[in-house]
Amino acid sequence: VNDLSLIGILRGPAFGISDNELFEISLQKGENFWLKTQNYDKKTDRLKTAATILKEHHQVAHRLPVNQLILTIVNETGLIGTLKTGNKGEQRWANYQKLLDIARNFEAQENRHTLTDFIEYLDILITDEPREGDAPIEEDSNSVKIMTIHAAKGKEYPVVILPCLNRQGQSSREPFIDEKLGLGFKPLIPRQNYDQSSPEIVRLMKNIASTKDEAEKKRLLYVATTRAENRLILSGTLNENGKAENTLKMLFQLLEINEEDEYKEISDTLVFYRNGKNTHGDFHLKIPIVRQLEVTADDVSVDGKSTVRFPKQPIETLKPSEFNTSFTVEELANFARCQLRYQLSNVLRVTPLEEGTFAEDSTDLDNAIQHTLSHLERRLDSAEIDRRINNILEKNPDIMNTMTEAAARSTLQRHIENYLNSDISATLLSADNSHFNQQIHARTNGHIISGRLDKIFQDHAGNWHIANFKTDDLHDTANCTPEMQLLAYLFFSSNPSEDRIIITFYFAENNVYEQKHFNRTELNDIMDFWHKQIKLLQNGENRKNLQHCYICPYADSQNRCIVNNS
Repeated sequence: VNDLSLIGILRGPAFGISDNELFEISLQKGENFWLKTQNYDKKTDRLKTAATILKEHHQVAHRLPVNQLILTIVNETGLIGTLKTGNKGEQRWANYQKLLDIARNFEAQENRHTLTDFIEYLDILITDEPREGDAPIEEDSNSVKIMTIHAAKGKEYPVVILPCLNRQGQSSREPFIDEKLGLGFKPLIPRQNYDQSSPEIVRLMKNIASTKDEAEKKRLLYVATTRAENRLILSGTLNENGKAENTLKMLFQLLEINEEDEYKEISDTLVFYRNGKNTHGDFHLKIPIVRQLEVTADDVSVDGKSTVRFPKQPIETLKPSEFNTSFTVEELANFARCQLRYQLSNVLRVTPLEEGTFAEDSTDLDNAIQHTLSHLERRLDSAEIDRRINNILEKNPDIMNTMTEAAARSTLQRHIENYLNSDISATLLSADNSHFNQQIHARTNGHIISGRLDKIFQDHAGNWHIANFKTDDLHDTANCTPEMQLLAYLFFSSNPSEDRIIITFYFAENNVYEQKHFNRTELNDIMDFWHKQIKLLQNGENRKNLQHCYICPYADSQNRCIVNNS
């Protein structure tokens, strides 16, 4: 145990233990400060809380991924509420995000994943990069930003330009460094007029480095190209023989670009859901291939050769997207329930804490339950239920990472039987023709709203139904209404001839359901409300809704928000 680090944690904003109490602890018996803390018998409530949290973190420190461990510590200690406060809050938040990026990169690129390994990795970074600066703070401006691909991770820009794609990677040059083979280079041979040698081991190391370099190029190219929102410009120089090299060559091969091609056309077929039916539409993307910049009137001629300059105007005028923002139903519903919950969930990406365990731990099982219930079209006997469960576990082996097979079987069987015996199942299983897992979207006031329907069908009386299946226990009329309103709007927008929709949310955990009927006549009032909510969201409203805390995943066991007002 590092005594200095422990004292710093206890004294810092996470726990706020006073200097007087820390001094009294230092007088106790024990080989280190942690044991002295355990032996201290006059603990305040704050110190008791700190000791309990630190014990819990110590128990999971070598089992959680480093990235998840950092999130756990910051969320549970309440540091999440202090990172952005004060004069340097924005800088602290940027540095925190940078630490998370380093942890994610470490987990993705290294074969070692323990906390000890990560600390050693940070020590190496500190040694190699002693002048590592603070993380850059994003600035809102219309300026051009020049950055590395690593610095652009997680960000998007309207226009992205990737130059010099013909450039050779550093790992293909001497000296070569390999964990197992060591340092490799081609020394000169004095007895042979200092000609360069060619050891076989160096050839091997070069091949290994080239393979790694190729994989890294593909990974970085994917990261870089996906930063573009509206336009992506890929640029490189051909060699003296007019051939593409390195990343540019890889692009030519992947896109099958020939020397005479002026553009590359990519076609695909998209599936659209309209008026209760799936329709197919062709999609065509035309990528222009500009071999050289056009010579302008202002070009200067040197030795009879033209010196090419950039044109005064872009080759083609850039047009901004016609849509302002896109929102999912879940995002807007979260904002309507509680503006602060939206910030925690959809902006800060804070992991909900439920009864001491993270919600993600049961994601695989939750998805399996949701998929199974939504796709049931008839009643099943016990033998068929067993066959379905066997099929689910076979296709989703990751479920057993967080629970035993017996527990998974028991949970699946309970949810399936509860649903089949529920009052609502007779209606939801009555359709002759159902559509599952349908994506639906609509445009309003320049924005796009999108949502997902677990199941949509028409009953024998001609009424349309939407059924979504929930695996949480947050059943409450006020909690369901925002999401139902938005789904009703999406349905009416996609089905202009329909005047009525019945929406049902079935909560598998508690075996209860919430159902609402919507008429097209309500549509204007619904959208007036949501237009105001979107405006508040874009203005950065961040207020608590204390009436929502009792069913909020960001509240503790006493229904108190994890963000303290103090």
